Amino acid sequence: MDWVVVCVALLHLIVAPYTKVEESFNLQACHDLLYNGPNLEEYDHLDFPGVVPRTFVGPIVVTTIAYPAVTIVQLFGLSKFVSQYIVRGVLGLLVVIAWQRFRKQVQELLGPSVTLWFTLITASQFHFIYYLSRPLPNTFALVVALFAFSYWLEQKHSKFIWACGIAVLIFRSELCLLLGPMVLADLSTKRLQLIPFLKTAIPAGLCCLATTLVVDSLFWGRLLWPEGEVFWFNTYRNQSSAWGMYPLLWYFYSALPRALGASLALVPVGVAIDRRLQVLVTPAVIFVALYSLLPHKELRFIIYVFPIFNAAAARACHFFWEGREKSRSRQLLAVGCVLHLVANAAFTALLLTISANNYPGGTAIHRLHQIIPKDANVYVHVDNYAAQTGVSRFTELYDHWRYNKTEHLKAGSAELRSFSHLLVEAKSKYSYNLKHYTSSHQILTAVDAFSHLSFNYHQFPPVKVRVKPALFLLKNLEEENIDWTWLGDRVGFIHRAVKEDTKEEDFEEEEKEVIEKKDSSKGETKTKKTKTIKEGEKNFDNQHQETSRQGNEKATKPETPKLKSKQTKQPVMEVPKVSNRDETDEETQPEPKLPEPGCFMPKEMSSETPDPLDCKQITSDTGADEKREKGSSFKSSKHSNAFCSSCNTEMSGSQEEELDQLPQETSEGQQDEAVKKEEEEEGGEEEEEEEESGQRFVEVTVNLDEGESSASPVEKCLSTQCWTN
Repeated sequence: MDWVVVCVALLHLIVAPYTKVEESFNLQACHDLLYNGPNLEEYDHLDFPGVVPRTFVGPIVVTTIAYPAVTIVQLFGLSKFVSQYIVRGVLGLLVVIAWQRFRKQVQELLGPSVTLWFTLITASQFHFIYYLSRPLPNTFALVVALFAFSYWLEQKHSKFIWACGIAVLIFRSELCLLLGPMVLADLSTKRLQLIPFLKTAIPAGLCCLATTLVVDSLFWGRLLWPEGEVFWFNTYRNQSSAWGMYPLLWYFYSALPRALGASLALVPVGVAIDRRLQVLVTPAVIFVALYSLLPHKELRFIIYVFPIFNAAAARACHFFWEGREKSRSRQLLAVGCVLHLVANAAFTALLLTISANNYPGGTAIHRLHQIIPKDANVYVHVDNYAAQTGVSRFTELYDHWRYNKTEHLKAGSAELRSFSHLLVEAKSKYSYNLKHYTSSHQILTAVDAFSHLSFNYHQFPPVKVRVKPALFLLKNLEEENIDWTWLGDRVGFIHRAVKEDTKEEDFEEEEKEVIEKKDSSKGETKTKKTKTIKEGEKNFDNQHQETSRQGNEKATKPETPKLKSKQTKQPVMEVPKVSNRDETDEETQPEPKLPEPGCFMPKEMSSETPDPLDCKQITSDTGADEKREKGSSFKSSKHSNAFCSSCNTEMSGSQEEELDQLPQETSEGQQDEAVKKEEEEEGGEEEEEEEESGQRFVEVTVNLDEGESSASPVEKCLSTQCWTN
């Protein structure tokens, strides 16, 4: 009847093929051992180590057995996900083999009729069958624990001690609470002598410890005993309580009833009927009681005791079934034993349906591969919820796709917008996590997950499993934001070639043309800049000579009578900016101009030319912002609110009248540093003109854009002195 358990386990594997976060390490380790081999830098545990380290010994054993089948899968080009079925199938097969050996020992102890009920009870329950193919650390330990139970019942103490060492030191340290009472029971009854026990236990312990130290230190890159760190973290430091705490008796009133179903009621009956079971059941009860002291509790932590309790329940069923003809009440009890199997099966069907809808991440990644063509380029981000509910490296089917599981990315951030597709956790399309992508992404599909149970006694079955949206698959519509750099430097040409169905050679020519255009545009820009600068220098020399000639002529004219008139404001002359744009031509650029004559120098000021940047009596004229773009204008704090029409400097009323007497002429050009020497030579004549005219002097500073070279006068800040009679 062992085939019944195998068939039911296979059904569970097919209905719920995906895994959760608790199984992540061992499943990813199996994948890396099969597909990455000695390339340890590619292993998943280096990027996602988990809270505590786990051993590689179990995955090595499983992948060694699964390797031939996986090789055939690769040879025929089958989906990588088939390899996940194989790995889980191998692990489930190991558990079934260990369970079968334990069943044989139960048969020798209690008889063949009891083992028939034992098999039916095991197949009707959910959790043991459901977990036996799942790559949990507890499942690997379950294999060794079942062998240890068998050796203990056979009284093969040497094998029993070795099995205890492997289970405790390599896989799960809490098994010392279950296997320890069995060892103490044999030592107390003298079935196991102390000296032979130590002679076997010490070498077995050292060998197991050395094995895990060597293997795991190699894969983790540091000296490590994984189960020792797990024991320190969970038990001594009690850090596991951060993942949830339950009341002291939670295992007795919640975990065991769900795991054993209706069979739990038969366990005490079986122990009372057959006193031989007391020796087997007592260590299991002690284990559950002691483990209840740890605040963090999970059903899988006590999975090792389920076969032991089932043996007691099977003994009770056999007792009632064999005595069904003795009385009416015994017949009812026998029928009850059969019906309890039906109740277990119905409960298992309900839980299996719930579990099948409890892996939205695996379903979402499967739909992604169905919707998107295989030959497309995909860069998908898998969020934390999806990674915890089914996405594994076995589900990453295509090598030319890129899968990213980076955590703690902010919704709507530039990092998330750089992916072509997103797996996003959300309860509806109006959720906060999706509102950032309403205009930039398209919802391809929504994946539902288990929500709750509903009851309707007017239909059959009266219980229904309700689901709700849990994950959304999004496609990025803004292709310019997608990061395709991982495909190569020529990804832009490749993508347009795919879209427009154009040959790649055409885009190679286009790429060369783009490079040539860039080089030619740079040369034209440089030539235009040089022409513009030379033209400005030439214009400046001409305008400077014209300005000097006009100043000398005005100096010989008699003083014009002062007339009162309003100030005529004229825009400040600006030096044109040298543009870097290719379309700008030197012929279209305005000629540089010097400020209009009409500024006056106060008598009390020194005849020496002041530096406009060092003058402390001038401030920025905020009223001239409308008349200038990049230039800077200054005013003296002693002046009135009237402004010079040329340099925008404040003037007094008398200076306004003098300004009206002057001819309104505008000199154009731009001053260079080289002209300053010529101004210094004429400084003597200018000082005499300053004393005679008694007019005021104001400086105008015109700044070009920052970043231009200072080698040319057009590209420098100009300090211009405006003189008139």
